[in-house]
Amino acid sequence: MDLWVLIFAILLLIMVWRNLHLKSIEQKFKYQLYAYRDELRGAAVNGKIDPDFWLFKYFDETISKRIATSHHLTLFHVLALNYRYRGNKEVEEFTKKLDKAVKSNKFYANFQKEMNSATLMYIAEQHYITYKIFKPPVVFIFGAGSFLRNISGSIKKLWSLPGSSASEQYC
Repeated sequence: MDLWVLIFAILLLIMVWRNLHLKSIEQKFKYQLYAYRDELRGAAVNGKIDPDFWLFKYFDETISKRIATSHHLTLFHVLALNYRYRGNKEVEEFTKKLDKAVKSNKFYANFQKEMNSATLMYIAEQHYITYKIFKPPVVFIFGAGSFLRNISGSIKKLWSLPGSSASEQYC
């Protein structure tokens, strides 16, 4: 009987720790997003980018949406969105338009790269144990470069997928 009580107590502690851990990293991610949005708006105020350009408005709205929905942003959510909109012509066309606009401006290209990196770290911190368990076999089977490209590509697609961006208004 004492063994079951000990197991229950350990499981309870793990659940409490995980809950606190998730809340902590979510708050940290939200603060990063606020900082990125401030950086974007500051660049517009300082004249580095045009605040009337559609890409500024799109990035600003997407960051605001990501702040509001960050609690839903998990590895499984990212994979589900990528699967749901795979082959969607409107999303693919918008993704090409977005990529072209981002590549034409160094500020937006660097900005998107930083945001993608922060999002990837947030998801990796959320799924720390899953990441540690599944990364070695996936890397062994597909190779390290393929693994990172696929994850980074899925994160980058979040910029143009409905449900994780403001693309519903721009498609």
